[in-house]
Amino acid sequence: MPSKIDVLIDCRPVRTPITGVARYCIGLSNALNRVAGNNAIDATALVGGRGKNDHIGLIESGNYSRIGDRIVPQVLLNAVNEYLPTVNKLVNSRSFDIAHETYFANIAIRSKFKIATIHDTFPLDFPEGYSTRNIKYSQRNLFRQVSESDLIISVSEYTKKRIVDITGCSLEKIRVIGLGVDLPSRAESKQVAPVESPFYLVIGNIEPRKNLERLIDAWISSNVWQTGAKLLIAGRLLYKSDTFSKKVQAARGYSVVYLGEVDEQEKDVLFRNMRALIFPSLLEGFGIPAIEAYRYGRPALLANSSALAELVVRPEWSFDPLNVESMASAISTFHNRPDDILVDDLMTVGKSFSWTAVAEKTIELYRVLGKK
Repeated sequence: MPSKIDVLIDCRPVRTPITGVARYCIGLSNALNRVAGNNAIDATALVGGRGKNDHIGLIESGNYSRIGDRIVPQVLLNAVNEYLPTVNKLVNSRSFDIAHETYFANIAIRSKFKIATIHDTFPLDFPEGYSTRNIKYSQRNLFRQVSESDLIISVSEYTKKRIVDITGCSLEKIRVIGLGVDLPSRAESKQVAPVESPFYLVIGNIEPRKNLERLIDAWISSNVWQTGAKLLIAGRLLYKSDTFSKKVQAARGYSVVYLGEVDEQEKDVLFRNMRALIFPSLLEGFGIPAIEAYRYGRPALLANSSALAELVVRPEWSFDPLNVESMASAISTFHNRPDDILVDDLMTVGKSFSWTAVAEKTIELYRVLGKK
């Protein structure tokens, strides 16, 4: 039996608010935990260990130990990792075969090889949606990761193209491995949505690139609300969400309802009962909610741009995210169509995106480096 490959996975993004990157860390870590024993992989999750973080418990134990900043505050430790990485490497005696960076941050722990997963280049592509500090930090780490990493994982073909366009990175250095979805067991009945009325769902952290103001205009223009249908928007308010808050207040008379942040049980009920998901984002590195919808056998009306274009099942379920009329037409056409949704077909599409498959493909890359 080959000797084990010792891997450190950066799970520091697992904190409030839970983002797509955090879900990647959780999904990959837990799937590796299930299959690593049979694949000669010994994986360790790097997590922030100071202060209360209820989300760390989402990372299963098993083969995982946790390295945390129990003494040094997280913010200070992150700064040391970024700007004085050799200091942390001297202080921390542990060494790994592979360090796996999962977002724009430096692990700064000794390793023979390094892999970086790059989800998107949003701060550089859509700077109006991010702070100056975030833009500079992301740019610095994007170029650092392309330079330092032995291999790069991109979560979509779209993100791969953007990495190459911005940095000039060699195509041979990048591997595309999509994301996965694991559905929870059926939740107990919990009334969080007007399930007695047909409703469409938008879910995700709320920020400018999510394009929700245009969606609300399109919803009103579609006149679907006049049939009694509702548009439910769920998510945590993030950077520059003031415009959205004002817009949704003004649209209450058009059956637009903002639910705020929802937990996993509430989310389960929403997905099971929605007519369809609407995903109008200007930019997405992948688009987990679309795959979640398919796993439930529910349709997803998607923007035909960025990585979402790779997840479109039917052309008529897509639209131009910059064009209100295009969006309104897609919503209206779907709402008035004959009920011809093939639930089994959608579920088959969704099941092809599993965290186990992601883990197995990632292990293949670990082995490629482990043989060097």
